[in-house]
Amino acid sequence: MPLDQFTMLIGSICIGLVVDDTIHFMHNFRCYILSYNDVDRAIRKKILSVGRVVVVTTVVLSLGFFIFTAASMDNFISFGLIAGMTTILALLGDLLLVPVLMKEIYGKKQTTPIDQIPTTKEA
Repeated sequence: MPLDQFTMLIGSICIGLVVDDTIHFMHNFRCYILSYNDVDRAIRKKILSVGRVVVVTTVVLSLGFFIFTAASMDNFISFGLIAGMTTILALLGDLLLVPVLMKEIYGKKQTTPIDQIPTTKEA
């Protein structure tokens, strides 16, 4: 598949779509790490809660994009293939790579549980 202006446009659209799931993952991980102060538990809770939703939305999005591969125009076929594969690869990154990165980042430092963070009145 040639890398031209059209495929670069598809790539930027897809990155805009899938970055929301990654941000959602990282936000929930941050909430869980502040609540439990345990990286493994935060990752497990994140995947069990947010992971299910992200998997369902990725399946729906990718199937919707793969429908374009049945089109007669080459641009639509390219769009369907690139967008569908990008959403699936982003899901794999969210489920496999993001937890490893979070464990690497947060595993080396201690976080303060959210109930022990002083408020402005206490500080």
